[in-house]
Amino acid sequence: MENKLSHINLPVYPLTPLQLGMWQIQKSSLDSSQFNIAQFTEINGAVDPILFEKALRQVVMEAETLRLQFIENDKNVQQQVGFPVWSMPIIDVSAEDNPHASAMAWMKTECQQAFNLLHGPLFCYALIKVAANQFFWYHQYHHIVIDGFGRSLIIERVAQIYSMLVQDVALNACPFGPISRLLANDAAYRTSSQYTEDETYWTKYCAHLPEPVSFTSLQAPASNDYLNQTAYVDRPDVKDLPARDLVILITAAVATYLHQFTRSQDLVIGKVFKARFGEDRHIPGLVCNSLPIRLTVQPDMSLSALREQTAKNVREILAHQRYRTQDLRRALRLPKNQRLYGPSINFMPPDHRPDFGEHPSKTYDLRNRQVDDIWITLYNQTHKSPLQIDFSANPALYTIDDLTMHHHQLLKLMYAFFDTPHRLVGDVDLGFAKSGL
Repeated sequence: MENKLSHINLPVYPLTPLQLGMWQIQKSSLDSSQFNIAQFTEINGAVDPILFEKALRQVVMEAETLRLQFIENDKNVQQQVGFPVWSMPIIDVSAEDNPHASAMAWMKTECQQAFNLLHGPLFCYALIKVAANQFFWYHQYHHIVIDGFGRSLIIERVAQIYSMLVQDVALNACPFGPISRLLANDAAYRTSSQYTEDETYWTKYCAHLPEPVSFTSLQAPASNDYLNQTAYVDRPDVKDLPARDLVILITAAVATYLHQFTRSQDLVIGKVFKARFGEDRHIPGLVCNSLPIRLTVQPDMSLSALREQTAKNVREILAHQRYRTQDLRRALRLPKNQRLYGPSINFMPPDHRPDFGEHPSKTYDLRNRQVDDIWITLYNQTHKSPLQIDFSANPALYTIDDLTMHHHQLLKLMYAFFDTPHRLVGDVDLGFAKSGL
């Protein structure tokens, strides 16, 4: 079936391997919403809906990935930048008995709706009036066109343009590069010597990879729904760390916790990487990559030694972060359903809480991805705000009480890396039986 705009004489591009994988999965289950990603931005002040929609339309024209449309024929599937028809509903729940609950219910229902890949658009926006001085901007995408880093670029640009419209000043130049550049850079990488070097690195790094361990011995398919538990860290010595150091700290703490929980010493933890260099940092699109971090944790090593080992691993991996996990699975000849790692860590781009006009904002995740086990997500706010850590878990494997315990223990371990860095891993008492699971 062909896209209705495929006859227009626009440049067409092949899908990246990551996009193609999502396309094939989505096509096998057309009604699935598994690749939907959704957020809402809370704006604490009155919003002009006309100017807000004008700002959105400007950003949709600037961010070409939002206008991607797919063309399928008997031979292959391609994509082009088109001009999708879309609208921004304005929903007023301010007169409801519980406006916040009504807004949340609407958004949670909406994010379950499947996108049609052949008849976009592949985004959905709405402006919800919760009160005279509080609005929710709902934004949902199909993951095939954008990742978390790209979404942060979109949020900041919408806030910037809306503010300029409110102030009635001329719009500044578009900061985004064309999607064709992002696609060309990906294709060039896959035929480069860097790709070959990365493949050599990863196949060696993952040789004799152990079976991943986690905080449960149960098994279940990945879930579109998930339990979530949030904690906040307000200690300046933790929350004010640079982004890379925060990643190192949380990874070392998770590894210590996994070792204490399972008594395993060869551990593999997943980590989401931006996988962006140079101009790619300024082009919204789908680039992010999940890769394993492998650590050896022994009871007679100090916390500081484990932190140094983690830092060394992260530094090395950053240079090879563009090598896709799908390629790694093929290189390792892993069976389709075999997991590479246990718990996964994601560090979201800093939420600068941009102002919309004079009104501050904060963005919240509604749905980020399927959860097979546990995802630990860090939201690095400004230095004035606490560090937010979310535990998202497959409800077939964990209960909310499980998440509460894991949160408490993980925070205890994070603080131990600062308070008692020379303490031995085996001396950190989390109350687990020595027999493990």
